[in-house]
Amino acid sequence: MLFHGQNLCSLAPLLALEIADARYEVRLVEMAGDRLELRSYNPAGTVPTMLVGSSVLTENLAICCFIADSFPHSQLLPSLPLARAKCLAWLSWFASSMHIARRRGRLPERFSDAGDSWESIRTKGRAEYIAGLVKINQHLAGGPYMEGRSPTVADLQALLCYCWALIDKYELIGLTHYRKFVQELVLHPPIARVLAMDRSPLLTNTLAQSHAKLPRGSVQ
Repeated sequence: MLFHGQNLCSLAPLLALEIADARYEVRLVEMAGDRLELRSYNPAGTVPTMLVGSSVLTENLAICCFIADSFPHSQLLPSLPLARAKCLAWLSWFASSMHIARRRGRLPERFSDAGDSWESIRTKGRAEYIAGLVKINQHLAGGPYMEGRSPTVADLQALLCYCWALIDKYELIGLTHYRKFVQELVLHPPIARVLAMDRSPLLTNTLAQSHAKLPRGSVQ
């Protein structure tokens, strides 16, 4: 079972489960609520949190890699050592750079108790996020995916970051390679189904919407 919050970082492992054609259950979490059930497994109350038998997995990178390794046919992680290492390097960068930059841009109070510093933290966080979007765009100029010839968990993270850019109202003019990547990726039926469930701003074209039935996993 995957605990998931709408349009939050748990979107990436949810996409991975659907692409892998896994049997799974999704527990939708209202992050503004008390999250009592989630906290009974993960006291921090964060998503993603994934139950695997009697074990509890947390952290985006770990869960995405677990799903990819559990369903190797999905090719969500490359099999060749160098390609796999490059993909993992991207996952690490997303976790340590883009996720943190977004948090600074939205919740500066988590980084300082001094209220007079919040605007500076917010501004720097947004600047770092924009720089990250540009980096992804430049990388995608060299090929259709972040690494390899088919979508991997690195691509799911890139898709998530574009989703956040839309939600947070970033100026995306000029990110032509990134935009094309997103437009093509959302046409994949498993991805379209999950985005429809999440009411994602990524799902805006009619062709993608034609595939937007509920995911195979049960949703509660």
